[in-house]
Amino acid sequence: MRKNIIPLFLAAIVCSGSQAHNLTGIPPVEYQIELSNETSEFFTVEVKGTPYERGLQHGKTLRKVIRPTLNRFKYDMVSAFLKEAGTDYNWSDYRQFFFNNTGLFQTAQKKAPELVEEIKGIAHGANLDFKDVFIYNLNFDETFWVLEKMTGIDPMLASAKADIDQVTGHCSHGSVWAAGEATVGYTLDWTRHFEGSQTLIKHVLDDGTVLLTTTYAGTLIGHGINASNGYTFTPHSKFQLAHDVENGLAQIFIYRKLLEAGSVDKAIKLLEKIKPAAGLAYTLTDKNGTRTFEVSSNHVAEVITDGQWMAVANVARVNNDS
Repeated sequence: MRKNIIPLFLAAIVCSGSQAHNLTGIPPVEYQIELSNETSEFFTVEVKGTPYERGLQHGKTLRKVIRPTLNRFKYDMVSAFLKEAGTDYNWSDYRQFFFNNTGLFQTAQKKAPELVEEIKGIAHGANLDFKDVFIYNLNFDETFWVLEKMTGIDPMLASAKADIDQVTGHCSHGSVWAAGEATVGYTLDWTRHFEGSQTLIKHVLDDGTVLLTTTYAGTLIGHGINASNGYTFTPHSKFQLAHDVENGLAQIFIYRKLLEAGSVDKAIKLLEKIKPAAGLAYTLTDKNGTRTFEVSSNHVAEVITDGQWMAVANVARVNNDS
């Protein structure tokens, strides 16, 4: 039986002088990692090929899980928030507002067209409307900022006034490192609407790179490991930080770009120049340790600890761009 929340995500990143696929007698990373629904607490799926092809495989495999989860997002989450805000808006109004009054889709097409194609593949594989699946992929922080822009009301405050705690999850990260090894513990908790859809996806990219991502069925990524290059990434909501749903890139696309960058150093360079739609903290860990950055729509600030450890939750500590 699969658990209702994504459990502790544990990754050990070990120092190695060369990649495993270069060592005689050791198979490539792709063949060292096997997924099994019988032994996993997640739904599991392995995908290969172009972004669209991987999305198509994802959508077809998890069709029966994606459909009800998407409906819960549309009607039990978004529509519920609109009602709690005291409006007569419904899902159709939200969908129209999303595409007509924010730049989230246009920015994704410009900055991450290959990932938009992957979402298109998911939609086609699950036989669902692409626009619905695109909005569903942006179910994290951007949803709340779009709701606020649409209604003029902070959805968190609306929920509190209605005595309903819609956002029940909190993301926490803890890591330690020494002597060329690092261990990361992470919980990816979000609203209860996604419980039961937790999924572990193994991506094999065209160049042979293997990504392991945990997410909700039908979405690109929640967090993950670049198994070929030996590093991991985790995200953390920072609702206190400045956001920009008109010009910024949605977080789920940033997640994948960080994981596909190839190294922690390359991922940091990406963070330093990206303009996000929502303020978050991003942690990146390899054998040398963890580096954490709080990134808002106008500023990037690094979190520094006084030892070989890192702890991150959902409160901004060093970035004052609010």
